[in-house]
Amino acid sequence: MLRKTSLQVQLIVFIVLALVLMAVGLMSVQFRQERNTLVDAERQRSLLLIENVHSTIRAVSPLINTLQDISELDERLAGMVESNADIEFITVTWPDGAVIFHSDPAYQGKTVSALRNFSTTATEQMSVSGYGSVYVTGEVFDNPTSDGPEQFVVAVGVDADALSGALTEQIATIVVAALGAIVVVGLVVSFMLRNRVVAPINALAQAATEFSAGHLDYRVKPTGSRELIRLAETMNTMADQLGQSRAEIERTNRTLEDRIRARTRDLEVAARLSEQVATILDPDELLPIVVEMTKENFSLYHAHIYLLEDNHLTLAAGAGEAGRAMKDRGHRIPLDAQSIVARAARDNRPYVVDDVTEVEDFLPNPLLPATRSEAAFPLAVQNRVLGVLDVQSQVTARFDADLQIVFSTLGGQIAVTLDNARLFSEVDRSSRHQQVLGAITQEIQQAVSLEDVLQVAARELGRALRVPHTAIELQLQPVSAEEGETDRGADTDPAPELESIHS
Repeated sequence: MLRKTSLQVQLIVFIVLALVLMAVGLMSVQFRQERNTLVDAERQRSLLLIENVHSTIRAVSPLINTLQDISELDERLAGMVESNADIEFITVTWPDGAVIFHSDPAYQGKTVSALRNFSTTATEQMSVSGYGSVYVTGEVFDNPTSDGPEQFVVAVGVDADALSGALTEQIATIVVAALGAIVVVGLVVSFMLRNRVVAPINALAQAATEFSAGHLDYRVKPTGSRELIRLAETMNTMADQLGQSRAEIERTNRTLEDRIRARTRDLEVAARLSEQVATILDPDELLPIVVEMTKENFSLYHAHIYLLEDNHLTLAAGAGEAGRAMKDRGHRIPLDAQSIVARAARDNRPYVVDDVTEVEDFLPNPLLPATRSEAAFPLAVQNRVLGVLDVQSQVTARFDADLQIVFSTLGGQIAVTLDNARLFSEVDRSSRHQQVLGAITQEIQQAVSLEDVLQVAARELGRALRVPHTAIELQLQPVSAEEGETDRGADTDPAPELESIHS
């Protein structure tokens, strides 16, 4: 049932129970102490009465032969009982309990069995016939006469109920005081628990609820005991760290989202650029468009494409005026140079320089003075390097890992487009040659003489080769007279040794 109550109630119940148990224990000890104190007080009073009786007997002992001769002692004992509250009886007996004198005359000549062989070393509670429960204090003395036993006993009986009543009153006072103390302590403990334990714990629970709801800016006021203050400070520190972690995660997520958007945009730009140039089959037309679109679409400082020719990388196209000026100068880079363009071609892998000012062997181009970062990407088809795409930026570390992937993809697409353009150019040239040869063959077949055949061949070859003048020279072997007579007759002039046909 206590599990369903609040912590404050549980603690108060436990503390009150502990106080009650402690009070009971203390009262038990106090009861014994008070009882012993009262018994000791009654014993001292009884011993004084016993000494008074013994003094009386000792005073008259020279005058008597036997103790029974002290006839007035019974009245004296009765007077002593009347003058002392709570005294039930005073008696003088022999050791076997036989009454010699008694404050109550009715006991004369009787034997009190409770006083037989009575221990005189302590006050004992016992039941005496006619008196009920009494505390009896006794002392043994020597018989001053020669008559009777050698010793006699003087005993005093005190009402046990009266002693218990006094003890009960004291205990009741103690109980009331203890209960009052328990109530006061309970109230004080309840107040202290509320302010030092319950309220701080409730505050911590509220803080935990706020934190679990995501309100990490909530703070709990450190109060209560040292442990609770430390716990509150720890929770506040935890909230600070969680807030920092959440802010860092949010910043990281935003950065990742920005990177994803940027990479998606770059990939879309690369795909769009590849789609636009895929239909261009003339390399001389293709490459300038590629570098211009690359520079503009990716907001670059400069872009140019080198083609690999005879162990040199020849600038085939460059963006802007600087690119055209470099192309007009016939800019070339040896394949074994230390340039990142040459290394990209040699190793068939991208090379990136985040800050060209930190590269010792970097040679700045006077036409591109604002370059801060540079990247070179090989244009390769099936591990066959065709050239290099070189891009430059005015921003340091412009070409991060994501952008390198984009440019590597773009470089591969440019290489495929460039290779397709070359293949188309070769096929187109071969097709034109075949067409020219077919036309020449058809014209020759329509000629009716050797001269017409040679004239057609010279003319069509000139057209196919796109030259202003074409000549065909024939070297003729001289014939003998007999052959000439046989073939042409005796009057025919000899043929010339060399004949030339012009077109």
